[in-house]
Amino acid sequence: MTILLLVLWLIGWEIIAARGTSAAWLDIPVQSWAIAMSPWQAVQEAARPAFPTTSATQALHDPVIAFLLSSIGIAAVLNVVAILRVRIWNPRQELIPQSNENTISEGTDAGAAPGSVRTAALIHGTGGRARRVWDNPVLWREIRTWAYGKRIIVIRIAYWAVFAICAAALVLQVHAHSTAEQAIPAEAKPLVTLLVVGLILLNALAVTSLTNERDSRALDLLLVTDLSPKEIVFGKLGGAFYNAKEMVLLPVALCAYIWFEGVISTENLTFLLCGIAALYAFAAMLGLHMGINYGNSRTAIATSIGTILFLFLGVASCMRIMLAFSNSFDYQFTTFLGFIAGGSVGLYVALNWRLNSPALSVVACAAPFATFTAITNFLIGNFGAVFLLTVVTYGFAAWAMLVPAIDVFDVATNRVGPADEG
Repeated sequence: MTILLLVLWLIGWEIIAARGTSAAWLDIPVQSWAIAMSPWQAVQEAARPAFPTTSATQALHDPVIAFLLSSIGIAAVLNVVAILRVRIWNPRQELIPQSNENTISEGTDAGAAPGSVRTAALIHGTGGRARRVWDNPVLWREIRTWAYGKRIIVIRIAYWAVFAICAAALVLQVHAHSTAEQAIPAEAKPLVTLLVVGLILLNALAVTSLTNERDSRALDLLLVTDLSPKEIVFGKLGGAFYNAKEMVLLPVALCAYIWFEGVISTENLTFLLCGIAALYAFAAMLGLHMGINYGNSRTAIATSIGTILFLFLGVASCMRIMLAFSNSFDYQFTTFLGFIAGGSVGLYVALNWRLNSPALSVVACAAPFATFTAITNFLIGNFGAVFLLTVVTYGFAAWAMLVPAIDVFDVATNRVGPADEG
């Protein structure tokens, strides 16, 4: 929900800034409002060369200074509201012990024999209509119940809003028929925004599908059943994809639209869809892998989403920095080592700290460099290489995380054993 709100905030101010210099609110140009409220617009404005101001009054009218003041004000308001509402949002949960004798005596049918199946159903049942469970109860729970809570509805509505904005921007760009040469085509920018948001949300759903079980103390019960690791893992993955079906299918629909309009060829559409499938499989399996291998839920979620952001946004930022230092090989090489080599070490610690898997070691070393090479080939128009690098690298990464999960399903419980207590 936080990610979607941030995306909507940024997109909203981008739309306002696109209105130009003619529009104004309260005698202030809308572009100044956008700079004062949007971090991206403020960074772009601060990066432009400007003449030094000669007075304090002129400095206060600087949109970048206005962004600083608005950021401080918004942060102060959010903190005050959080402090005042913290006890209301997080009430103390006290379990009141109750005797089960009255419940058992009231719920047990007079004609049911003690110890019978009917008596057990009356004692342990909720009193509602019994529903038929599938052969894989994990998958049934993820799809047929509110396993993720009803907040998933709010997330879907917010994602539909992001989709509507990106789809409208894409349609306008397609019909604009722009012939300007750009490193990233204008038609790709709305689609990339939607894809990145979808990958992050799918990853978050996958990791929380396991961390929620751990936090509610239901994971211990799940592990002592006769369910196989394959049933648990594929049930969780199936549930994540089902609940994130809008995040998966809507970007595919936009890809089909730009193919129908003749923006991309059938070959490139095939490359695009196969690459998207590999990335979705990687994002979902990464979330489940982090949920399995980290006993602390916050650490699992932060590490999982941080890995996604590093691979897709961090490497792209690395390339932008290297382009800015195109005249200095020393600065380029330092940037490359910091992001790629340092990122590989971080990935190894994040992915492979418990398993010591040779396959995951290869993934940690290869994924940042392969992503860097794929972006480079995209910029020069070598789309076949982008397709091969994406599918092979991230497909192998998903498989390397899947095999240990379905073979052992060794969940980190973050407990203190008898040996550790001594």
